[in-house]
Formats: sequence, C-alpha cells, structure tokens
Amino acid sequence: EALQMLDKGNISFSFQPPFSSQKNDKLQITKATKLRHPALIQYLSSRGIKLSIAHEFCKEVHYSFKDKNYFAIGLKNNSGGYELRSKIYKNSSSPKDVTIIKNQKKNLVICEGMFDLLSVASFHSNLSNKADILVLNSISFIEKVIPEIENYNCVELYLDRDNAGIKATKTLLNSSSKCIDMSLLYEGFQDINEWWSKK
Repeated sequence: EALQMLDKGNISFSFQPPFSSQKNDKLQITKATKLRHPALIQYLSSRGIKLSIAHEFCKEVHYSFKDKNYFAIGLKNNSGGYELRSKIYKNSSSPKDVTIIKNQKKNLVICEGMFDLLSVASFHSNLSNKADILVLNSISFIEKVIPEIENYNCVELYLDRDNAGIKATKTLLNSSSKCIDMSLLYEGFQDINEWWSKK
C-alpha cells in the first residue's frame, strides 16, 4: 500500500544499489612469476622459510586493487585463485578454494594455510616425495575435504592450535581412523610456523 501511495505521488525511488563509479574494487591478478623480490625473500626469511622451499610451492604474484598495485607471495588454489601474503597485507583473489598438490602418494598432509605448508615442507625434507598435500586456505572448507581422506592410507593433520583449528582437527579425527593429530609437535605455539620460525 505504501508503494502504491508513493507511486501515485510520482515519487521516484529504487531498491537497486546506488551506482558506483569504482570499477576496480575487485582484486585483479596481473602476473605470477618466480619469487625474486628482495622484500618477499626477506619476509620468508623472517618466518623461517628458505627461498628454495618457497620456490617449490609459491609464486611472486602482482595484483591490482582499487587502482593501486601490489605484490605478494602467492599460493594457487584448485579453482585458480591465489592466497596472497606479504609483510603488510594478507589477501586472496577469487575464487576461494583449497589447494591440493597431487604427488601420487598414499599419504596425505593437511594444513591450514600457506606458511603452514612451507613450515611442514621445511621440517620434512623432500615432502613432495613422501605425501600429497592439502592446504585448506580457510577452515570453513573442513567438511569439503573429508571425502578426500578416503583415498589415502595415512593422513597427517598440521592444523592451528587455536579454538577453530582444534575443533577442525577433532572433526577430521572423528571422520576417519586414518587421521593423525601432529599438532602436539608444536604444542604451546599458535601454529606450526610460529614453532618453526623460533627453532
């Protein structure tokens, strides 16, 4: 009734969102190359990661956002998006997804994020020769990865030791007897990278 009254009064309105002149609000990847920028190499070093390890899994990703250009360490996910990390920013590009690295192994390593992966790879030399790797990139994907576990003989869990990580670990442990909680390795630390960087 209110709409009819307003219409009779020839009042113009719309439920459409106001037009935005911002055409570059979406993060856009412009290029992905081999890691070589000194600032990114220094950032890796500050977190206890050797460049050779980062080269195996990551790229130097340049991107634009709101008409400004940035660069970061990037881990590509299974849908073509990137997890982006630098000393200054923590971003990601769409679409968001898990990262699965298939090495045709019967063991699987699951971790939460990029630096967790790099820390596990630093701790276990030649990780790619020992296991397939699954990086959640978001704890919200935990239910999505449960069917993947059935393809493996052993699944090592290197999730964070915060409330969300502990809950996710319990979810996976309850889903399969193949899962092993490896987080006791870095007990007393937030995650495996915090532990590794202080070793």
